[in-house]
Amino acid sequence: MVALLGLACLLLAGCGSEIPPPPGTGIEGTVLLGPTCPVVTSGDPACDDRPYAARLVVQTAEDEPEVVARFRSNEHGEYQVDVAPGTYTIASDPEADGQPWCSSDGSVTVTSGRYAVEPVSCDTGIR
Repeated sequence: MVALLGLACLLLAGCGSEIPPPPGTGIEGTVLLGPTCPVVTSGDPACDDRPYAARLVVQTAEDEPEVVARFRSNEHGEYQVDVAPGTYTIASDPEADGQPWCSSDGSVTVTSGRYAVEPVSCDTGIR
């Protein structure tokens, strides 16, 4: 019996220690790139922030954040990523060289069975 329990523990350990998030749990939103004009004129649609396809990470909202998920927004800037309940931030994937810096406005709290909505802004550097 002890041998069977030991074998079961080894098999479970080999599958990884991360527990998948409950269904329908994570973060979703839109990624926008801006500014798009050097001098933004209020009400000028040509200078509005634009949807952006970006490589991003979800990381724990701690002094020393840990990456918990990598994902991409689509060509419309939309994204949805499954993560376990907790508090997170979103930022540019450090492995995505050459893209503008992107980040969420702050931390986002995820609760079980829901997608928290969090916008992400990417800075073009235009001033």
